[in-house]
Amino acid sequence: MTDKEVSARHAGIIASRQAGLILSADFGLIGLAVMGQNLIMNIADHKFTVCAFNRTVSKVDRFLENEARGKSILGI
Repeated sequence: MTDKEVSARHAGIIASRQAGLILSADFGLIGLAVMGQNLIMNIADHKFTVCAFNRTVSKVDRFLENEARGKSILGI
């Protein structure tokens, strides 16, 4: 990812600042272990947009492509 790209992803799609997209969330959570994933899914099920962060970016990508697909969950 270049400096000109936003590191936020929604359902596995990288959003670029050049495209004029601004992504925001109601709630953020750090850590995508079992408890973090369950908290994020529960919060999203209650109609909030959640931003998920994990030190390992590939874990965020996998989470967005699988469990979080179609939900209001962003990843950075």
